[in-house]
Amino acid sequence: MFLAFCLVHQNHSSENTTTARPHQVDKPRTPSLVCNEKLSCHNRCNETTEGNDLSSDPAHCHCDIACTKYHDCCADFVQFCQTNNSVNQGNESIAYTCFKLSTEPGQTHGVFMISTCAKGWIDEDVRAQCLAGSSHGENRTFTSANILEDIPVSLLSYDHLPPSYRNIYCGFCNGERDFLLTLWTLKFRCNIQPPSDHNATQVLDFLLKYCPNRIVKPGQGFGVRTCVQTVSTCLISNQSNIKSKCLGGPSGVVYSKDTKENFKNYYCLLCNGLSTNDVKCGPRIKDNIFNPKSFEIVLEFNPESKQVTEPTVTPMCATGQVYDPHLETCEPGSPLPPSRAIRDKYRIKLWMNPVDSFVVLISPNQFRNALCTAFSLDPSQIDEISIGIEDLSLAVTFNLYAGGAAPSPSHDKVAQEETLEITLLLSFNNSFKLTIHDKRWDVLRVTQRQLTCAQSEEFLPGDFIPPTDPKSFAIVKKTGQRVPPNRYFLLKDSKTGNESLFVCSSKFVVMCPFMLLPVRSSDYKLFSNKSLQHIATGRLYTIGDYELNDQTALICTNYAIENNSTILVPHTNITVFGQSDRLFLWYFTVVGFSVSILALILTLIVHFIVSDLRSPLPGKNLMSLCMALFLAQFMWLFGSGDTDQPIFCTVVAAVLHYLFLVSFACTAVIAYDTRRTFSVQMSKAPGRSNGEGNLRFLTYTCIAWGLPMTYVGSCFLLDNFQVVGIGYGDEEACWLAKGNAKIVAFLTPIACVLLYNVAAFSQTIWAINTARKQTNRVKAKSTRRDRGAVVKVYIRLLTLMGFTWFFAFTAELIHKTMIYPFVVLTSLQGVYIFVAFVCKTRVLKLIRDAFQMSKRDVLASTQNSASTLSKGFHPNHSRSETEETHM
Repeated sequence: MFLAFCLVHQNHSSENTTTARPHQVDKPRTPSLVCNEKLSCHNRCNETTEGNDLSSDPAHCHCDIACTKYHDCCADFVQFCQTNNSVNQGNESIAYTCFKLSTEPGQTHGVFMISTCAKGWIDEDVRAQCLAGSSHGENRTFTSANILEDIPVSLLSYDHLPPSYRNIYCGFCNGERDFLLTLWTLKFRCNIQPPSDHNATQVLDFLLKYCPNRIVKPGQGFGVRTCVQTVSTCLISNQSNIKSKCLGGPSGVVYSKDTKENFKNYYCLLCNGLSTNDVKCGPRIKDNIFNPKSFEIVLEFNPESKQVTEPTVTPMCATGQVYDPHLETCEPGSPLPPSRAIRDKYRIKLWMNPVDSFVVLISPNQFRNALCTAFSLDPSQIDEISIGIEDLSLAVTFNLYAGGAAPSPSHDKVAQEETLEITLLLSFNNSFKLTIHDKRWDVLRVTQRQLTCAQSEEFLPGDFIPPTDPKSFAIVKKTGQRVPPNRYFLLKDSKTGNESLFVCSSKFVVMCPFMLLPVRSSDYKLFSNKSLQHIATGRLYTIGDYELNDQTALICTNYAIENNSTILVPHTNITVFGQSDRLFLWYFTVVGFSVSILALILTLIVHFIVSDLRSPLPGKNLMSLCMALFLAQFMWLFGSGDTDQPIFCTVVAAVLHYLFLVSFACTAVIAYDTRRTFSVQMSKAPGRSNGEGNLRFLTYTCIAWGLPMTYVGSCFLLDNFQVVGIGYGDEEACWLAKGNAKIVAFLTPIACVLLYNVAAFSQTIWAINTARKQTNRVKAKSTRRDRGAVVKVYIRLLTLMGFTWFFAFTAELIHKTMIYPFVVLTSLQGVYIFVAFVCKTRVLKLIRDAFQMSKRDVLASTQNSASTLSKGFHPNHSRSETEETHM
């Protein structure tokens, strides 16, 4: 979930401070470094100060007139750009500090800000508040009381790149007026919402404490100067000449491959005792050129972030999910109102943190025992426990039932003063303590949704005043009763669109004065009218008088259960949500695509070697598909994560879009040609000539590779000219960035191809079965071997149709766990093709024959050469005979 709290930036990582110092005008002699185009000032000298947008490519090095002031000039700036005017730009006593901004993973660059007061400023309190944001580094804890010390501000100015200040106090002590300073915006990515009764100050304190992932940006239209960390100090003090050129010389960022650090200039590298053999033009651009994205993002339809302009919490869910205001979570479908049952049942989610240590996982049994002890519950009242880490907290989701199936004889009573009220779970207002396995935890937040209701009422449209928003009360007109949000559910009629009000008046109630008896499926009958008959007693129970839990029914009885009876505790599971899921998918993307690429290469090599495989039209179609898959998977591995180069990333996204559509077009061509080949009509047609086959393959190739090129080219142009926003490449991945555009530009053509492949595959199966029936009439019987051969044909066809992509659709429409089989199966498609079309006895025999024939040709060539040489040296042989032998 994405929580946006429009306020300010929270950041506390002071990384590198550089103060401009005067230096000599003459150009110091530095070794000539050959820099690539991205890190060179050749033809890039600029008299206008360069700024950045935080959503674009982070700064590498600059060649503008202000780079000597910021100390971020490219290594060859002195060679190509430096003049007396540019040198004088460095003679300013303004301290610019490089601050890292967002705390989200992957955010590595910072922004240059002014973080000290102007000389002559006399108010020490303001000076201290200005320095407070950076003096404590990453260990500083910010709250609502001191958050203004950690909020960057931008100056409202007509300048192309107005200065940014570390906080509002730094702006004050540099002579800026209050009304010209604009606070930055802070957004939190968090799975836990602040309690609803918190005010704005408490909400901010809650988010600062429990939400680690924060994104900070200046207001729209404010430029910044992004930066990377550089070393601008000198450790060697006995070489004053080098030290002075490091501290006072012009900037020319270089990079040491030895220490993996960036240095302000070549002399700063020297006076830190490093070798010049491993020096390169700086700064270091990227730690790892191999950074592919997990393949599940190919069909993720996350909505774009919204800009919030006032302090508020805005929940956002992925496409296909619905926000449940009761549980405050994103669910795969619209939550249903409670059903009528013999007892109340709740789905509860709570977030908790350990009091005096880091978050650790606990087992479901440990949690159940702790809850039973704290609230005096029976173990049978709790089931379906899921435990995972969300942000900085432990999140536990479980079902809670009113009344137990049978009291546990071993469940000791807890002292009254230690027993917590169940209302802490059902009507959470304040945090409370919970002891789990001798460890104290703070329960921060509890949400609940009622699943079954023992006592309920339904009010038709017109009988109630509907709520104005999800957090307001509903009012029953007849009685004036005000129903709180957690007690009512709105039911919309699909035909009329009118909403009725479903009110659950019971709260942790069991509509049974005696004992709830668990009955196994063999001991009851369930009739079509949904009434239940207990076989032993013959009694009928109607809806609401019993409860079904899987195959076990709970019925109300007037007799006790023996103490040695088995207590039915439903199955529990522990599920860890968070980065581990994406990490698994990322690893399988890398491993699966790597193995698939190797298998595709082997398949192509075999078809190139064996002419009997590549000559027929199906073999050529298969090679076309293998080439498209190889290029798409290779490009995904080595290009999808290269987000620090925006232009290259945009091109990669467009090429990936094209290659994946080509691969699907190839599957459609194979489906069409296979259906055509196996159809009953074509089975009577004469065989194709080589010329006809080549012409048909050329047509297929133009369709499979040409149509997607036209389609993607049109999409690219529409996006480039901002006619339609498709979003080729962004800071997350080199892929389609906008969810709606991904549906239209990628999902729709894929869905059309898959539907056609299903139809063609079905027609092919029908044609094969029809041909087999006709053959069987002649043969009088069908052998098991024939049936096995047909099954193998079906399997080979399945590997070519792209049917594994159906899992991606079901992941969005049914359940997100289907993304696992999608990534696993789709990433190994090249392996299926290799096994189905190469690992066959016939193909292996053809490969062996090809190598044996090649060996015989080499041997024959050697023998002919030897014979020729012997004849050439024979005294009775003429020159003409020798030449004839060579021909």
